[in-house]
Amino acid sequence: MGANGRVNMVQKEMPVLMLLGLCYLVFTHGVKDRPTQVIRCALHERDREDGQIGLIGMEDKPAHKHSVKVVKFAQIRMLRGKYYGSIADLNVYGISPISVNQHSATAIWIVNDGDGIRPLEIIIVGWIVHPQLYGDTHTRFFTYWNHAVGSQNGGCFDLLCSGFVQVSSTISLGGILSPLSDYDGHQYVIRILIFKDPSTENWWLLMGKDVMPVGYWPKSLFNSLSGHANKIYWGGAVFTPKNERSPPMGDGCFIEYGPACFIAKLKLVGKRNRYRDISDDERHYYQNKPMCYDIGYFEKRKDGRYFPFGGPGGC
Repeated sequence: MGANGRVNMVQKEMPVLMLLGLCYLVFTHGVKDRPTQVIRCALHERDREDGQIGLIGMEDKPAHKHSVKVVKFAQIRMLRGKYYGSIADLNVYGISPISVNQHSATAIWIVNDGDGIRPLEIIIVGWIVHPQLYGDTHTRFFTYWNHAVGSQNGGCFDLLCSGFVQVSSTISLGGILSPLSDYDGHQYVIRILIFKDPSTENWWLLMGKDVMPVGYWPKSLFNSLSGHANKIYWGGAVFTPKNERSPPMGDGCFIEYGPACFIAKLKLVGKRNRYRDISDDERHYYQNKPMCYDIGYFEKRKDGRYFPFGGPGGC
């Protein structure tokens, strides 16, 4: 970030040379230790309900043939408006247990639903555990996007299709994140910045403690998202077949029973490329399965907003 809170711009979509040794992708949040809880979150059960059909980005508009599953969310969501990006620190954890057909993610969602006129388009960035996609249960840095330009619908995870232009030679989409946070110990985060370049109108992705450029989604990929997002979400989402109990979200804890996964230093990026706070009257809480996953107070702090979320699953 530059002077006066302005987001530093990347020049002319040229390859960016970076020394990753100067930029920690996963770094400590500053919470050295957490006190041991008398009652561990994993011991608690709540009544369960069946989920809804949905996909990684929204509940009702599948954009990927492998995406239709039962989806549960615990998120802060912006009300409809005009948005140009966000920065946030995402607390990073492992997920266990999780089956091969499930996945669990903590992310930022950049959304334009077309206002009911044009098709839904989304960009999602964060961390995920997705055994079917990656072949293991490691926690990975991921992206997902979809578009609907003309009669063509497309999009994918990471670099599984053309579209995203990577400028970093050192940050890998789908790469394993390490170290991970420990329930009773050190807390680690990844810093993610997504913003719309006001000169080129491309959507840029930056990552790490010093928010180094990863790449961009060209404006030409999008219809609804070509101008701006009309919603932004932050938080967790889990996905499971209808016949399986859902996996944990975050660190697997209900927030009232122990330290929970969190998102911190959260800000919006305004149209003039400056960070701004979020007022309480332009956002709301969204939980479609509060008996399985919950979300805490959206707290205003000096360095941005903070909120905890997550749960053990089992829905």
